[in-house]
Amino acid sequence: DPMPIVVSIDERIERRLAEEGVEPTPLVDDVTFLRRVTLDLAGRIPTVAELRSFRESESPRKREELVDRLIGSPDFAFHLRNELDQHLLARIATDAEWRTYLLQAARENRRWDQLFREIMLPEQERPGDPGAGAFLRHRARDLDAMTNDTSTLLLGVNISCAKCHDHPLATDWQQQHYFGMTSFFNRT
Repeated sequence: DPMPIVVSIDERIERRLAEEGVEPTPLVDDVTFLRRVTLDLAGRIPTVAELRSFRESESPRKREELVDRLIGSPDFAFHLRNELDQHLLARIATDAEWRTYLLQAARENRRWDQLFREIMLPEQERPGDPGAGAFLRHRARDLDAMTNDTSTLLLGVNISCAKCHDHPLATDWQQQHYFGMTSFFNRT
């Protein structure tokens, strides 16, 4: 049951807003909600039929039901694949095998840690699937790019400054970490 988590998150947000003296904006109307959520989860605007159905629904949970329906739709997997591709590879290359791999991963709802292992260790985790190795393959000529892109795009941490020196503010990122990661990729 996700409700205890939802309630806990809401309480923390409300407490922080009160501490900061921030007045939250009012909830958006149904049409705006439908448009925003459909764009976010399906990558498209809602159809006229979806608009009518949503407006006519009298369910007190219609917003939650909409989110569940969109996440369960084929549009969600396609949109997630496109977003992951754009984030991780599309600025450097277009790779059909990579896009096929990402679509399958989105359809199977693979967790981020599993995707990370498959992308970093494609021969062990996805033998015979050339798509999973595209992230590394398209960066193989530039060890620094492979290291920096992996840390920023997959781990959410920019460690590029640690190439030259320990990070002055974040003691968790030292020069040895950067070169340890680089040495891992040097075998790639």
